[in-house]
Amino acid sequence: EAVLTNIMFRTMRETIPKGDQDSHDSAMELYESMLDETVAKEISHGPGLGLGKTLYQQLIPQVKP
Repeated sequence: EAVLTNIMFRTMRETIPKGDQDSHDSAMELYESMLDETVAKEISHGPGLGLGKTLYQQLIPQVKP
């Protein structure tokens, strides 16, 4: 679930206009990436967003015995 949440955060962040390029350098991108990863892990340690459970419920009927 942490991986899916991190991907969701990254995708949402990509929709934000960058603005001034000087203020958005590689160090800031690294910081944002680490922040997204940490927040995603923390969310998944609790009850989470339910993504893992929902994905499991959607895929289990497709598994052939």
